[in-house]
Amino acid sequence: MALHVDEDSALAELAEYVRGVWDNLVGEEGVPDQPPTDDRETVRLYYGPERDGRPDEGYDLHAEEIARRGRTRIVPLDYRFPNEEVPS
Repeated sequence: MALHVDEDSALAELAEYVRGVWDNLVGEEGVPDQPPTDDRETVRLYYGPERDGRPDEGYDLHAEEIARRGRTRIVPLDYRFPNEEVPS
């Protein structure tokens, strides 16, 4: 999972990954030898219009608004929330 400023930046990063594995598609019907320069088209061709064209891969984009700036808190690696049970 990754956070992005907007949908275009998320698709740009996803398209960068897709271009790196484009050889997985070469030879399939309707797929060019080289990925398109347009990020959306590159992602659409790789994952399909329903985003699930690859049996073991897919993606979802969710828009969320960050309402306010929070404080960063540094905690030890073994930190447990007060109501969290400690594993035996």
